[in-house]
Amino acid sequence: MAAKCRAIYGRRLTARDYAALCRVGRVPDAVAYLKTRTAYRDHLHSLGEDVHRGELEETLRRAYLERLQRLLRFNTQKNIAAFGFEFERQGIEKRLYEMAGTTETGVPHTEARLYGEYYKRLFESCRKTKGGGEAALLFTRQAEEENREVYSRLKEQFGWPEEEITPLLSSLAGRRPARHGAPAEEEMRRRLRFSSNTLTVFVSCAMLMRLEVENIIHIIEGIRYGRSPQAIEATLAGVTD
Repeated sequence: MAAKCRAIYGRRLTARDYAALCRVGRVPDAVAYLKTRTAYRDHLHSLGEDVHRGELEETLRRAYLERLQRLLRFNTQKNIAAFGFEFERQGIEKRLYEMAGTTETGVPHTEARLYGEYYKRLFESCRKTKGGGEAALLFTRQAEEENREVYSRLKEQFGWPEEEITPLLSSLAGRRPARHGAPAEEEMRRRLRFSSNTLTVFVSCAMLMRLEVENIIHIIEGIRYGRSPQAIEATLAGVTD
């Protein structure tokens, strides 16, 4: 399975791909690029030039999960719950998205509860798994990044006071935003390439694949709203050859 993960990462978008996508100027041209020059061709072949941005984003996320499903066919450690971390995460995000479209209050508190339970299960699975400490470190970095996003959203967009935000941050990451230092994606790449632990390699690969999909979505949004290539590039993370 580790070899399969490294192979799929080898088909990632390159810095040249990202630069080209940021400069196409139109969403249909970005779709055409992805369909003809990248590993997404098999997932986007049915989309026409007039595809709605929401449909494109949903197709990209579905393609990501389908690729993970194919990788998991090679997993021989079926009893390790942490291998399903991304599918559970996507389920939480879908539930929160549906809540955001209603008049229901308390969404940030529900988000904190769901993710708190999610990380508790992940760390328990890692604790029971041989070599699971490596994967636990990656989940900690993920929790730190999510703390940063939650803090920024509630503080800067909604003006929440810090004393109300802090209890909603993941305690597994020390209830703090992401630390300074090497970006989390550098650590993922290093563990993907050099770890001998299958769970660690899979988690690293899955996180990097998710990051790529998020980058593509940022590009599509930037094109849609007429942002400059340089402004779009500034929203991307983990770009490498």
